[in-house]
Amino acid sequence: MEHIVVYGILGLTSLGWIIMLAGIGSVQANCGRDALDRGADAGYLGPAECNTIFGYTWWIVWLQLAVLLGITFSIVKGVERWRAPALGYLAIASVLTMDTANTYIYFNSTPVNNHSAARATAAGAVICSIGNLALMTCVGLLEEKEIIGPKPMAVPKSSIPSAVI
Repeated sequence: MEHIVVYGILGLTSLGWIIMLAGIGSVQANCGRDALDRGADAGYLGPAECNTIFGYTWWIVWLQLAVLLGITFSIVKGVERWRAPALGYLAIASVLTMDTANTYIYFNSTPVNNHSAARATAAGAVICSIGNLALMTCVGLLEEKEIIGPKPMAVPKSSIPSAVI
């Protein structure tokens, strides 16, 4: 598989990350430490600080960046060696960005007035999810070309003690 396809998908996913970053930054722009939100809409049972509500989304945004940087590193260093961890982190990032998209698509009942920024966050999360799934497919299709660890060596039968045979 040519790495040019993977680099294209990485570029698309990075664009989605930038959109998601800008969207969540715009959604939270009106938050202050004293701003309370009706927390039940965001999964809280009572009023919560605005910064608390968006903390999980910020964690997802930075995790997605770490995954993108890790995938780029693994492609440069040889993706065959990093195949299993790459698939695992891509799966985690896919689930979290899908959850983010689901959260911000229906972000209508909160006092945040910037609904277009919430839609941008959802769009960026959808693009990241699609990119992560495409990267999982590309990395999963690669054949393992090297064996990790020492290769087994053949031992001549004459060197094995007769009690073992």
